[in-house]
Amino acid sequence: MNKKEIVKIAKTNLAELTGFDSPKIRNISKENRIWRATVNITEEFLETSTPEIVWTYDVLVDLAGNFRGYSKIRGRKKHKNTIRKSFNAKDESLRKYLTKNAEYSRL
Repeated sequence: MNKKEIVKIAKTNLAELTGFDSPKIRNISKENRIWRATVNITEEFLETSTPEIVWTYDVLVDLAGNFRGYSKIRGRKKHKNTIRKSFNAKDESLRKYLTKNAEYSRL
C-alpha cells in the first residue's frame, strides 16, 4: 500500500471512532511492519468564548492496510485570539477543564 491509501485509512477510521470530522495528517512514517500517522483533529464549539481544542493522535495501520489502533497524545487549547496553551492529554488541568464544561462530556 502507498502513503495516500494509508492516510485515507487512518483519517477515515479515526473520524469514525472519535466522532469528529476533518482529521488532518501531520506526519506519516513506516516503522518496521507498521505505518504510524500523526493526526490532528480540531474540536470546535458554537460558543465564541469557548476555545477550540486541537487533539493529536497516533494512528497505526499495518502493511496490509488494516487499522490497528490509535492513542490520544495531547491536546492544545486554541483561543479565537490565537493565544495557545499546550498540555498533555493526561494533565490534571485538562481533566478539570473538561469536567467543568458539560459540552465535553462525550470525551
